[in-house]
Amino acid sequence: MTVIERQDSLCDVLRRYGGSPLSYMSTGRGNRHWFSPDGTVVVAYRLAGSVALTVGDPIGPAADLSGAVDGFARYCRRNGWTPCLYGVGAGFSRTLATRCAPPGRTCPMAVVA
Repeated sequence: MTVIERQDSLCDVLRRYGGSPLSYMSTGRGNRHWFSPDGTVVVAYRLAGSVALTVGDPIGPAADLSGAVDGFARYCRRNGWTPCLYGVGAGFSRTLATRCAPPGRTCPMAVVA
């Protein structure tokens, strides 16, 4: 996919599913974008050293966001990066916290709400 096609795909996902108040930042110059295999969820991020720092919440259908974050975390790990969800909203932050809450379970990424 070319940069223009990816930008079009990002805009299509934004138009279709909306997003959080920070979603507009996902279109900024210098961002990278990870798309779920089916193309319905996009995670905008920037690399800071070996940290993949997201730009707000993932964008896509609410039911698919949690699983897509797992996919994004696997993608990051394959590339030697540490995923960090930065600027996620309170609702999505709570969803992630419940997934990482059981005793002995390690959260697959850092979350900074």
